[in-house]
Parts: sequence; C-alpha cells; structure tokens
Amino acid sequence: MSGFPTTIAEAAKKLRSGHLTSVQLVENSLERIKGVNSQWGAVLSYAEESALVAAELADTELKNGTDRGALHGIPVGLKDILATRDLPTTAQSDAMLDGFQGFDSAAASRLRESGAIILAKATCSEFACGPVDKTRAFPLPRNPWDSRRATGGSSGGSANGLHAGFFLGAVGTDTGGSIRGPSAYSGVTGLKPTRGLISRFGCVPLSRTNDHIGPMARDAYDCALMLESLAGSDNRDEASLSDADSCASFANELTGDLAGMVIGIDHAIHELVDAPEEFMELFETAIQQLKDAGATIIDFSLPFIEEIHAATHITIASEGFDVHRENLSRQWENYGAKTRMFLASGAFPSAADFVRSQRLIAKAKSHYLQLFERVDAVATLTLPSVAPRMDDEEELSRVKSGALLTSRWNALGMPALSVPMGMLPAEGAVHGLPVGLQLAGKPFADAQLLKIGDAYQRRTSWHHMASPAEQSKPTDA
Repeated sequence: MSGFPTTIAEAAKKLRSGHLTSVQLVENSLERIKGVNSQWGAVLSYAEESALVAAELADTELKNGTDRGALHGIPVGLKDILATRDLPTTAQSDAMLDGFQGFDSAAASRLRESGAIILAKATCSEFACGPVDKTRAFPLPRNPWDSRRATGGSSGGSANGLHAGFFLGAVGTDTGGSIRGPSAYSGVTGLKPTRGLISRFGCVPLSRTNDHIGPMARDAYDCALMLESLAGSDNRDEASLSDADSCASFANELTGDLAGMVIGIDHAIHELVDAPEEFMELFETAIQQLKDAGATIIDFSLPFIEEIHAATHITIASEGFDVHRENLSRQWENYGAKTRMFLASGAFPSAADFVRSQRLIAKAKSHYLQLFERVDAVATLTLPSVAPRMDDEEELSRVKSGALLTSRWNALGMPALSVPMGMLPAEGAVHGLPVGLQLAGKPFADAQLLKIGDAYQRRTSWHHMASPAEQSKPTDA
C-alpha cells in the first residue's frame, strides 16, 4: 500500500506531524477503491468530490490549530444500511424501504463532527439478513485472504475494506454476530457495544431489540478511538442510554496491564459447537498471553445457551417481518429469495411465542448479571470455523452454528469484541485464514473489553499481518 498507514492512530500522528495530509489519505483510498474494488467487492459507492472537499477542510483546520480529535481527517467507510446525506443508502436491495435518503444517520453525523471523512458505503447482505446472496446483482464482499471465500455476516464489506486499504476505520451493524463474524474471518477487530451506547437513528432496522452499531478497525486501540466519537445519547433512538455520554474516554483505559482483571473461560460452549482441536490450541495460547498480561483466568460456564439462541431467532424473525410486512406485500419479487423467505418466516411465531422468548431473555440476563459479578469478561472463540468457500453450500450452511457463540450477546444487550487470534491452513489460501478470539462482558464493560483486546494485541502480531487484499495492486484487478 505504498507505505500509507494501516491504523487510525498511526495516520493521526502523521497528520499532526505534517508527514501526511488528509487529502493524501483520501486520494490513496480512492485510488485503491478504483483500482482493486472489483476484485474484493468491499465498496458499493463512494463520495469522491465531497470527501476531497472535507479532507481539504480537515487539513486547513489542523494547520490553523483546530483539532477535532483522533479521527480528524481520517477516511472511514459505513455499512450501506446507515443513512448518509451525500451517498445513497440501498441496504443492497432492489426493495429498499422508504425514508433513508438525503440525511445523515446518527453514526454518520457524529463521525463528521469528529472530523472523520465519510468516504464510502460498504457492501453488505440484503437488509443485513445473514450471509450475502450470490444470486443478487450487487458486489460480493470477498475474503481479504482468499477472494474465493466469504467474509461471514452482513458487515462483510466493512471488514474486507479495512484490509484492502479502502478506509482506516469502518462502521458495521450486528444483530446476531455481523460485526464479529466478518472481523474474525477477515482478521480485523470489531466491537458490538453495549445496547444503547451508539444511537441507531438512521439505520435500516432488522430487529429493533437486537440491532447494534459498532466500530471496526485493524486493532482494539483504533476501535476505542472510533467508539469515543460514536458513543452518545440520542432521544431519536428509543434504546439510547441517557448516560451514554458519560462514556467519553475509552482509549485512555488501554494500558497493556491486566493486573487485577478476571477472565472466565466458557469451555461448555466450545463443546456445544464442537470446536475443532486446532482452534482450541490457538485459543489456549491466547489465554496464556492474557495471563502473561496479568489477568487471572478461571473456568466459567454460562447457562441458557441454546435457549437464548432459540429465543433470539424468534425475536429477529418476528421483528424483521414487522419492519418489512407492508414492503413485502408490495415488492415481494424485488427481495432476494433467501431474504424474503427469512423475513416471511417471522409471520409464523405467535404473540405468545414472542412474549415467552422475551421473558426467557430477561430471565437469562438477570442470571448473567449475577454471574458477571465474578468476572470482568468471558472469553470464547468468535466462530468455530474459518471463512467458507462461496461456492460450497455445505460450508456456508455450517457457518450458522457459530451464531451460538455470538447471538446471545445481542439478545442480552451486552458488549462483545472480536480480535484476530491466529491463522490456520486452508485449501487454496496461501497465507492461511484468520481465527478470532471473542471477549464479552456485562453492560458498559466496553472499555474493559477493549483494554483486554489491546493488551493481547500488544503481545501478538496477528492484527498486523498483510493480506493479499492489502498487497493487491490496480494491475491485479
């Protein structure tokens, strides 16, 4: 990538030292998008003119002493279900809902206020419903380590766009694992924050109970910098927390020292998903590195795993059907077959089924809150598989089992972070494929999770590895 920085923190230093300008960062990103996006499918649209104008303003402000913070002058990408005033919002669908054009979502607005340059809309699955659909006439986000493989959940373009050098930070959404899954498969870092910490205003909904917006970047430190800009209360989102503004500083908590922190290891869930031995070997190595950073490790099993997962499925399907009911009746054929069948399935659970699912989740949350008095975080694999090949339906179907590891944190509204944990050999992948470590905690433990992730990344180099996407050149496209 011609020596350009790959992290927000590194770019921010160079912007302030005068060794780099925001215009140069944006021009490099645009060159990358124009040259190799056809190979990696991370970007659906980009704002060349407005991004360059914003970059010029950012450079002028820094030169004149106005510094809006760590994201000032940094190009970022937003998942294409987040409204932006200068780029269309399509949710990667021919059946797009009304009311999401010509204005900024809360996430976009807060990023602009922080001086970030909104450069591109990242590809995703249709209406954020599961994996991408190969039958649709939209770009497919491809795995940055092997373009024949998938990126996982619906925030795939946000994940692989980071490794392809299209932007330095990205914003994804996560309803059952769609930030953490693509982060694990792509070798980047992604946080699903505490419910209500980031406003969802201007985000095309799927499940109003389980939808979360979160930062994605190359490392936990960059995610902390992004979270500082994105977090905040907003009366336009009914889930927004009134005390979200009090969580203004996250990066300052990242000291590299985990002394006094207790991390629980949830072995039971790994048995439930039949985690392969080679995954568990990487996991045990990661846990030892957390111990080396000062953390105390204890065995710690959490209950209601399958029950929460079943209740979550009912919730997402029912709420998704509620969102799309009228649009499905008008535009049935404009939806992809997989999307419309999933959304329509939400018509079948009864009101009693929905109520019971919510009662179960409330009971589980109360139990989890008590258990989390013993630990600061719980660690698991993010997913029990590497990225599947896009032409292998059997591999793609097996990915669904990984939701047992991720979806409960959406239902409970608790934060969860995925960081790169290692690489495993895979057929056709020259450098192997990434595996993720997931850290989860009680509400408002976001800073603690980022602290643990950062401490781990100070002792490892998985997040620094250069992927084929990062090394690709326009002549390769």
